[in-house]
Amino acid sequence: MPSIPSASRQRRLPSAMLAASTAVFAATTVHAADVSITLPPGGGFTVRSSGADERLRVQGDGAVLLPALPAAPQQGQLACFDGASGRLGSCSPAATSALAGPTGATGAAGATGAVGATGSTGATGPSGATGATGPAGPTGAQGNIGVPGPSGATGLAGPTGATGLAGATGSTGATGATGVTGPAGAASAVSAVSMSAHNTVGSNYAVVLGGTNLALPQGQNLGGGFSVNGSNDVFTIPATGRFRVKYQIRTTAATLAGARVLINGSAFPALLEMPTMSTNRYGSETIVTLLTGSVLQLQLFGIVGSVTLDGGAGATMIVERMD
Repeated sequence: MPSIPSASRQRRLPSAMLAASTAVFAATTVHAADVSITLPPGGGFTVRSSGADERLRVQGDGAVLLPALPAAPQQGQLACFDGASGRLGSCSPAATSALAGPTGATGAAGATGAVGATGSTGATGPSGATGATGPAGPTGAQGNIGVPGPSGATGLAGPTGATGLAGATGSTGATGATGVTGPAGAASAVSAVSMSAHNTVGSNYAVVLGGTNLALPQGQNLGGGFSVNGSNDVFTIPATGRFRVKYQIRTTAATLAGARVLINGSAFPALLEMPTMSTNRYGSETIVTLLTGSVLQLQLFGIVGSVTLDGGAGATMIVERMD
């Protein structure tokens, strides 16, 4: 049986044509048991109905015609043939996709439909596995030291103890002989061992909790061997004796700083002030026994902050030997 010629690899035929042609052409390869029809030159092969209507015609040039096909019922499938062998079959996706025409213009948007009812909430899914703990972050910077709290209230004085019994009066001793009058003594030099020093220029200090020395470089009057270091904030006692020590401090703004005099590096309680309310006035004095070489320092302490002294009598320390 001759092959059906084609101009391309695949051609599409209506499904009615496929049905009719498959009844005549079962395969494109001729076998020994096949029925072979040889067409005369210029002739063709025709299949007619009982009423002599032509239903199938094969032309001598290989064209296959189905004259009744235009009037046949429409079908929903396409038929294609292989361009090399002429074999009929269903169309491939590539062939059917080529039939799609160009995309038409987008139509106008339709009216928005009514909002549907809210569906029920779905069941909660299972919790995911807990992730691994992340590495610890770096240690933060150390915060500033807080201001010392106020001193507690002084406790009540205990009751006074009972007065003991008076002892018996001893007998009066005999009067001793009058001694020889000694020579007149020299003028006392006790008052010459004294000093005073001041800060009169309104200096500013960065006070720390452990204490900041106040320099007293102005108006120094050092007598009897008193000496001071290069920073004018450490004074040295020249001789052993009982000394009157006095100081005062005036600042431009009230603070909770404390004031004190250190003797050999330790605060002397009678010369220590720890205010419970902010103040800018400090002062104290006492009499204390000091040894040769003892050192005195005037300080502000107990806060972390800036303090400015008054001009004039901003800070003063006076030390005077009593005997």
